[in-house]
Amino acid sequence: MKAKLAQGVVIGAVAAAMTFGASSAFAGTGIGAVLNLGRANAVNASTVLQGSTAGQQLRVANNSTATGATGIGIHTGLGKPPLVVDSKAKVSNLNADFLDGRDSSAFVAGGGTIVSARRDVGISAAPIVALAVQGFGNLEATCELTGFGLVWRNATNPSTALDVWVVEETGVTRFVRQATNTVSTPIAGDEKGDRLFTAQVSRPGHTVAFTAAGHWSPTGCIFDAQAIVQ
Repeated sequence: MKAKLAQGVVIGAVAAAMTFGASSAFAGTGIGAVLNLGRANAVNASTVLQGSTAGQQLRVANNSTATGATGIGIHTGLGKPPLVVDSKAKVSNLNADFLDGRDSSAFVAGGGTIVSARRDVGISAAPIVALAVQGFGNLEATCELTGFGLVWRNATNPSTALDVWVVEETGVTRFVRQATNTVSTPIAGDEKGDRLFTAQVSRPGHTVAFTAAGHWSPTGCIFDAQAIVQ
């Protein structure tokens, strides 16, 4: 009787241990544990899915149309990258909201180009070309004792009419039609100190948006301008 009782105790202990081990394995916690779907799984080690598959190695499909539904959510520590890849191949339909920390509005779209120039000149009544935009015209500047001035000159060849919008310092937009080349549109006149101006020039199918900064002092001026051509 005692022998049977002892044997029952041993069998019960083994069964309990097996049950505990199975419960631990299915808990989804710890190295070597089973991955449980629909539950939080925790482990402080890397998990590798490796193989040779003629297709997707891992596919996540979420058919929900509810608000906030996504396929994969990746959360990392502050300043840590969410992904690490070792391929330079292009990923189709991968749309990014930011590129190098910049929004899409910071980049030229389509086949656009950017031109810029900086000019440092002394006091003189002679105009200079502060920025030349090929196929459109020139941003010309003067630096005098009374202040600096800026004009946009139509330099199309052959002559093409240009539409010029100038944003005044007051925020008011002024429109000018430059019918032929050599015609100029005043942007600023007798400005002293530091000023920033924006304007847009267009002709059929193309547009130039530019920003010009001017610094005046009794000894000379500095002009810095940039244009986006599309």
